[in-house]
Amino acid sequence: MTDLYNSPALRVEQPEDENGYVITDPEGGLLGRGTRVMGEQPKKSWLRRNFEGPQALARAVVRVEGPDGAPLFFADRAAESNDPTDFQGPPCAVVAPDGTLVGRFEFNLQVMASSLQEGRSGLPGGGGTYTDAHRIFDANGQLICDVVWEETTYGAVQTRFIYEDLERPMGGRFCTFYDRDRTALARLDSHTPTWSNKDRYDLQINYRLPEPLRTLILAAPIALDLLRSSE
Repeated sequence: MTDLYNSPALRVEQPEDENGYVITDPEGGLLGRGTRVMGEQPKKSWLRRNFEGPQALARAVVRVEGPDGAPLFFADRAAESNDPTDFQGPPCAVVAPDGTLVGRFEFNLQVMASSLQEGRSGLPGGGGTYTDAHRIFDANGQLICDVVWEETTYGAVQTRFIYEDLERPMGGRFCTFYDRDRTALARLDSHTPTWSNKDRYDLQINYRLPEPLRTLILAAPIALDLLRSSE
């Protein structure tokens, strides 16, 4: 297999046009590329979301290939539901080059809602905290991994970021991947500049993982980027 599958650490960076990804090792050696082959250019920039407003999520597909151009897998985020009561959001499937489903990522609404309730009005000056979370399922629908993000603080006077009356929460900068025994398998650090659309993700894998978990965690930077995008 390509070195992407043998590297315990990788960096995923996104060009300014937001339609592609470059995957390297920590020293900058090329491990692969991701290209959006379906879906409009996303609008993930915090400033763009605030000025232009959110848009309904359409289906988006990213093809990930090795340095030689051979396809490795696809990240396929479904279109957003038209049901106004659906707060779950669309899933993102990971698909092998032959079309076989490897697994899927889903937003964990229950964990987020519970943490939001527990963290409400818990800070001086108002505001509170919440924790984003995702779940990873295998092709048979079996839950195999929980993804838990850093606690996010919102609305507190002493921590809020203000620019001409715009605010954004502080936190959610990294997530940890846990197996069903709560062993920390990997960590993903997210770097999203306020003034730019160029995201960067650093993934550190703690163990040599079996399939399909290995491919799913390798796909995580792009799958989660698609799920956390506003388009």
